[in-house]
Amino acid sequence: MKIYKIERKYNKDDHKAENFNFKNSFKFVRKLYSNFTNNDMPALSSQLAYSLLFSFFPFIIFVVRLINYTHIYSQDILQSYSYLLPNIIYDILSEIISNTKSSQSQTVLSFSLILTLWAASGGVLATMRGMNKAYKCPEHRSFIRVRALSLFFTITLAILMIILMITLVLGKVIGNYVFNNIFDYLGLSNKSNNAGLKNVWDIFRHILPVFFAFMVFLIIYKYMPSRRISLKAALPGALFSTVGWYMLSLGFSYYVNKYAAFSVFYGSIGGVIALLIWLYWSSIIVLLGGEINSLITSK
Repeated sequence: MKIYKIERKYNKDDHKAENFNFKNSFKFVRKLYSNFTNNDMPALSSQLAYSLLFSFFPFIIFVVRLINYTHIYSQDILQSYSYLLPNIIYDILSEIISNTKSSQSQTVLSFSLILTLWAASGGVLATMRGMNKAYKCPEHRSFIRVRALSLFFTITLAILMIILMITLVLGKVIGNYVFNNIFDYLGLSNKSNNAGLKNVWDIFRHILPVFFAFMVFLIIYKYMPSRRISLKAALPGALFSTVGWYMLSLGFSYYVNKYAAFSVFYGSIGGVIALLIWLYWSSIIVLLGGEINSLITSK
């Protein structure tokens, strides 16, 4: 009889725990939405998207001019990201690459670098303000230090993105060299084995953008707020933003290619409008990740 009562009590407590978790999840989402709107995150997302749009095209021009000094073909890099880009944005980038390659002026390289750093640092400042609002901590760093940090973060993130772009293309070259030369030299040139290993290598090569995106978000959530954040506390937001941004890019690309008609409504600037919308929702995901970390930390 006692055993029966214990089992019954355990089941009752377990049922309460399930209800408690469900209620907590609902409260968490409601609190997240409340904090996001009260902290003026939609306006900061617009500011961040605006800064990113200003820095996006100069950054592409700078990367293309930089790649021209190597044996890497710029269109190969663009093709590697075609599955994430709507056709209308892909066409704009392809045209920019073609026009930039025809210009050999060093002034273009210098000017695009300066414009990229200036515009992108504004986006970084907006992100830093967003992180401070999420954690409800005032900015105690000096004006000069904040500006220096924004420039440092801009350069760091730009370098990571350039490495990612080049690695994605070089990964294919490295893979072909390994499988076609080193394997032959070692006497391991079995075609069926090579095909299987190449498939594994291609999968790994395309996982790299996800890994780099995760690292970028981890840097944002750990170092941008004006308070000390542990690596563990930065992980949930980084994971959410990585998955959220990747799903957003795939979904937005599919929607624009299949249903949206930006060129009909906006004419020749349809691609720019589509890019701005994508940057705005990407900015929302970035700031939302900071709010998630803040809520989890405060519990």
